[in-house]
Amino acid sequence: MKVLLFIETGGPGGAERVVSMLAQALPLRHIETDVLTFRTGWLTEQLQRQHTRHIRIATARRFDIALPFRIARVLRSGAYDVLHSHLLDSNFYGALAAKIAGVPHVATEHGDVHHIEGKNFARLKVRSVGLLGSFVTAVSRHTLEKLFDFGIPPERAQVVGNPIAFAAADAEVRTAKRRELQISSTTWVWLHAANLRPVKDQATLLRGFAHSLKSLRRSPSDRTIDPLLLIAGDGKGRGALEELAVELGIAERVHFLGFRQDIPELIAAADGFVLSSLSEAMPMSLLEAASAGLVVAASSVGGIPEVVRDGDSGFLFPAGDWKALGTILSKATHDREQASVMSRRLQQWVHSNCSVDAVVEQYATLYNRLCSEHPGSKG
Repeated sequence: MKVLLFIETGGPGGAERVVSMLAQALPLRHIETDVLTFRTGWLTEQLQRQHTRHIRIATARRFDIALPFRIARVLRSGAYDVLHSHLLDSNFYGALAAKIAGVPHVATEHGDVHHIEGKNFARLKVRSVGLLGSFVTAVSRHTLEKLFDFGIPPERAQVVGNPIAFAAADAEVRTAKRRELQISSTTWVWLHAANLRPVKDQATLLRGFAHSLKSLRRSPSDRTIDPLLLIAGDGKGRGALEELAVELGIAERVHFLGFRQDIPELIAAADGFVLSSLSEAMPMSLLEAASAGLVVAASSVGGIPEVVRDGDSGFLFPAGDWKALGTILSKATHDREQASVMSRRLQQWVHSNCSVDAVVEQYATLYNRLCSEHPGSKG
């Protein structure tokens, strides 16, 4: 079988990381895999490093009626059996191209559908994917139900989670990364890894962290605890967030690291992971942190409650509620034994449900089924 993975963006982001991982893992199942993109960037650099064949179609237009025909030519000339696209625009163009080329199409929705209220053309794109007969996968039940609201037929859709590559805890990596960042071995470290965009609501993160520091410093037993917050990510909002950290009096305890290629090493160096988003489908960074055994504190949005059980395997708080977040951060830092019990529960769940092998098995089964149902497909 020969599969073409298609995503219009270059990353870095969760969807691009999924594409990179699938491009590595599918060939191990004897599924020949290439990747098609519109742009170059982080993803194409990853593909080059892992020796995955990459095809690029350049376009400067926001809407290009010729694109489906150009993609269809790639499908035909490459004799691909399945087109598997990721993200809304790729799913839309991919559905049209697959129909033209006469091959099965899998469209993976990573969460775009949660941000298209009032955007009529975007809504039309989602509906078109369903009308053209594509099979749609969603990274969470929350996202799948949103797709149903847009008319995607339940019999042509299912949840397939994000794949996570597990790495064993490495004390040497932890020590080395802390030494590099000049962090003592006894300091409790919270890690936040996300692009600095309004939907990630890092302002609530900073206010919550400031609240937790004040709470810990007021307690005689916790006065010596002085946690650190690492923010890995970049974006237009960085300057305003750095100013807010100064305004809150926590600038010395918050390290803005910018865009990082060493997220696994930062996870190894951290004790907890915190996410303050206003909207999420199924965040890769949270799953990766959980798989490494970090205690998780996250906003109760999107697909996150499908993974984190509040008070049992992690901490959840209402989006935007910085006081609730601050209380959680203080509690986790103070009661480390209980936090460790919770993190182990979450780690076990992620290892059981989000392995690369499990996700690849689901997609391989789906590809084979769609090929068997599709007239003229080699399969």
